[in-house]
Amino acid sequence: MRDDLFKLHWTYLENEVWLDSTAGWLAVVDGESQLAMVERFQYLKSSDYPGKASLIFYKNGTTLELNEKGSPVLRSSDVESAPYYIEAEINSPMIELQPGESYALDTSWWPTRADSQMRGVTSAGVILSPLTIAMPNNSLVLSGFFGVFFPGKLQARLFDSNGVEQQRIDLQSVAPQTRVELHREVQPPKRPARISIHLVDDQGIDRGSLVEAALTAQ
Repeated sequence: MRDDLFKLHWTYLENEVWLDSTAGWLAVVDGESQLAMVERFQYLKSSDYPGKASLIFYKNGTTLELNEKGSPVLRSSDVESAPYYIEAEINSPMIELQPGESYALDTSWWPTRADSQMRGVTSAGVILSPLTIAMPNNSLVLSGFFGVFFPGKLQARLFDSNGVEQQRIDLQSVAPQTRVELHREVQPPKRPARISIHLVDDQGIDRGSLVEAALTAQ
């Protein structure tokens, strides 16, 4: 656990983990290839989930079982007979339906690039490192690592201490298949109090804030 983020690391031991997560997303990350799949869903706070868990993770491997004499033994597996396997499931809340009624659990899948340092998910992508802002002279240097859900461009939006937008600055082109490394120096006419990095897709649609940070007073 770190910053309320639960991470399940792979070991070749069969088990299942049930979680009551209210965040509305789960992510599976392959650290070697840095490929990631994020699934987003709507968590219903007032609903009753099976086992009080909205998420379930299962992975195969060596497991404890009973032999023919009823004694516990370890059942060993090898990769050829039981390849590495992990299953990430979203639990549906239990819904009482009357005759003729129906219920649907809608989810959305978002492939991107990520690694084991992933810190969070937004509507625009994943945060691999927080946004940092250095302030040499009259410039601002924006840095961070991310993954995005849409091809497009990153745009810095600068706000004053009252939350009024001062300026928008296009930063760089991005795509889901490439990990985003942001390191860009900008020179705004006025020093902002907060900067939000938005993802604007190739159709010009604002996909929301990817990450933001406040500037410390000097």
